[in-house]
Amino acid sequence: MDRGVYAIVSGAIGQELRMDIVAKNLANAQTVGYKQEKTLFSSLFAKSVAGAHKKAQADKVFSRVSGTFLDWKSGTGRPTGQATDLTLDGEGFFVVQTPRGPEYTRSGNFVLNDKHQLVTLDGAPILGQSGPMQIPAGKLLVNGQGEITVDGATVDTLKVVRFKDLASSVRVGERFITPGGVVPATETVVGQGRLEESNVNAVEQLIALIEINRQYEAAQKVVQSMDEAAHLAVTDIARLA
Repeated sequence: MDRGVYAIVSGAIGQELRMDIVAKNLANAQTVGYKQEKTLFSSLFAKSVAGAHKKAQADKVFSRVSGTFLDWKSGTGRPTGQATDLTLDGEGFFVVQTPRGPEYTRSGNFVLNDKHQLVTLDGAPILGQSGPMQIPAGKLLVNGQGEITVDGATVDTLKVVRFKDLASSVRVGERFITPGGVVPATETVVGQGRLEESNVNAVEQLIALIEINRQYEAAQKVVQSMDEAAHLAVTDIARLA
């Protein structure tokens, strides 16, 4: 079989991995605060072995997915009118208390639990400057600096941070962790009564999905043609022998 088939197959495998990423993005097109994932491709050059007096030449190119990265572009703000729905305008993250340690989120669809704590939808407390935020009954207001008041009395100020090294962050479900450390996000503005939508463009992702399918099908046809050509060559050799 022509060794060129390996280059075709490597490209097809890369498209399969890319399809997984696009499918994940589409599945989260309506997830609050979701950041779409993108793929990085790299090329590998394979050198054919030539004769003793000739130089080897790079005549085969293999592509592979070398990694993924997150698109940190902000999603559109959608008004909800819900007092516990919050957004962040800037590089900041809300800090969430979990059994694994602090985690960080852009998903501001918070609620008050039966203990009047401000928590995520899965019940993890949101941290203020004094720890988990206890919100008494009353009219809840949040200003741009994250200061929370109820009926005019200050309760606490949201802990909003930014990553020292954004590229080091790792997604854990709908939240993030970072080994690079965090610092206060002093320039980030908190908004109330609105949510940051996913930054996934569903139309773009659907077009990408169609493109991937076509490229994968094309690779399959090329491999099939090469296999048929090899079969014919073997048949011809057997006939001549």
